[in-house]
Amino acid sequence: MQETPVMVEDEDGCIEAAVAMPLPSLPPRLSSSTSAAASSSSPSPSSGNLSQPGLPTLPAAVLCHPWGRLGGCMDDHVILSVRNALIDQGFLVCRFNFRGVGNSSGSGSFTGVSERKNVLRVCKFLLEGAPIAGRKLANVEKIVLVGYSYGSVIACSVVDKMEEIVGAVAISYPLRYAWALVCWKASKYWEKFACSEKSKLFLYGTEDDFTGKDQLHSAFKKLKHPAQEGCFEGVNHFWIRERQQLTKRISEWARDLVN
Repeated sequence: MQETPVMVEDEDGCIEAAVAMPLPSLPPRLSSSTSAAASSSSPSPSSGNLSQPGLPTLPAAVLCHPWGRLGGCMDDHVILSVRNALIDQGFLVCRFNFRGVGNSSGSGSFTGVSERKNVLRVCKFLLEGAPIAGRKLANVEKIVLVGYSYGSVIACSVVDKMEEIVGAVAISYPLRYAWALVCWKASKYWEKFACSEKSKLFLYGTEDDFTGKDQLHSAFKKLKHPAQEGCFEGVNHFWIRERQQLTKRISEWARDLVN
């Protein structure tokens, strides 16, 4: 695995991110004219996802971390474990810090509006080839979103915002306390996820600290198909146990989805 840190520029400043790929080396440097057009600092209105000869075509995943105000960041142990599992399945994986976390610009919003923009900007960066230091890393045509805790509220709410996003994974969706994380947007964000026709994977533990298993199972039954559920016995919100089984379920689901 090779992971490279990058600052992705957006309208509000910069998003701190890291891009990992399952290849031993970077592709050749682009010509200066192509490199300038692919720069992550110049978001264009177009999707920028035209395939470039000579680059591998890889599925991509965007990983969204727990609430920054409680210490959540892109270095969370669940996020890192999911990254490793998806790399093993051949994904280009980008984890990043929401605004106001780590070295990302700005401050966190109380409604998740700015954080949703962060997710979409990172997706656009990947569709542009994830250009880093004058090099595109890969051609990306399909993206899977993975959110853990607060990150699942944000990631799952934008699953229908881009055609290239093919599905979303919710890990420990904090259903009972979403109102405290995104205020009055909580129900709206859940409905966007629940009503989507894209593939969904809904994962939680029976001992979740913030939402009971019965409430989570009832929520899963309201998801529009295609949707899959994973309930892990004896696991709490923080996934100290069964993390390997969690990441195995996610990586295999994502692999089947993009193939």
